Amino acid sequence: MHYTPYRDLLLKIFPNYLKVRKLPLNGGMSCPNLDGTKSFSGCSYCNNRSFSPVFDQAKVSIQEQLDKFVPRLREKYPNAGILAYLQPYTNTHAPLEHLKGIIDPIIKHKEIAGLAIGTRPDSLEDDKVAYLAELNRKKPIIVEIGLQTANDLTLAAINRRNIVDPDSNYCFGEGGAGAFSDGKLYTRSKKRGSVEKVLQIFVTHGAKREILVDAHPHI
Repeated sequence: MHYTPYRDLLLKIFPNYLKVRKLPLNGGMSCPNLDGTKSFSGCSYCNNRSFSPVFDQAKVSIQEQLDKFVPRLREKYPNAGILAYLQPYTNTHAPLEHLKGIIDPIIKHKEIAGLAIGTRPDSLEDDKVAYLAELNRKKPIIVEIGLQTANDLTLAAINRRNIVDPDSNYCFGEGGAGAFSDGKLYTRSKKRGSVEKVLQIFVTHGAKREILVDAHPHI
């Protein structure tokens, strides 16, 4: 089994920088699981107040946030690449024109090396994917699609309100917000104990036994 540490991925995407630092920004977004599109109650584990340092910036314009936070980060890391990070909630859950008003100023900022966007797979319509793909020609765009579980029963239990295709390798170990942030388990890591033991726990709680022998298990 192989995995790519996030720091190594960033160094590959941004070869001109020895370090890359994320700059959290708040696009003032909601989530289909909070605004009534799918639910009003949200996922059971989600509390942006607990993990987003810019939670209170929802009503502050992106340009104002850039003007405020970029100089602070640049002063602390004068030689690092700055990866803007639209973090709280679902950052493609809005009409395309509204997204452009948030994202375009970030891409145009001379100090920003690239953009990471936290979102959900059910909020990435074709027009938004095409827009992000076009932006990726200008600066690197990283779309973080959190995979909390590939078990539909667990998705229902945590009120995630979407489903996972069990035959897709889309997020099996590379993941997005759900794989690299907030203390989530790196199942490919050798430093965090027995991977086999973790997989066995998954099986005990309903995962398919094939994950114990597959080279790239879906969990």
